[in-house]
Amino acid sequence: MGFTSLKRFAVIIYTEEKFMAKGKIYHVALRDDGRWQVKAAKAEKALKIFMTQKEAIDYANKVAESTDGNVVIHKTDGGFRKQKY
Repeated sequence: MGFTSLKRFAVIIYTEEKFMAKGKIYHVALRDDGRWQVKAAKAEKALKIFMTQKEAIDYANKVAESTDGNVVIHKTDGGFRKQKY
């Protein structure tokens, strides 16, 4: 594992630990098939799958709001686009 990969892994772990105290974390991420998924942190399956990132973000925000959770939005390369605190 290179330094960049290790650094990105550490940021993901830190982010998830920081959010854990506040409620569930929901990730909006691109799937291999080109669709966008909303997935709870550490879950194996997606909550729901969408054709666009906007639809996935809107759904994730609604779910997070109802569960006092947070949303982490990923870019197409897997990095963070936005973290909502």
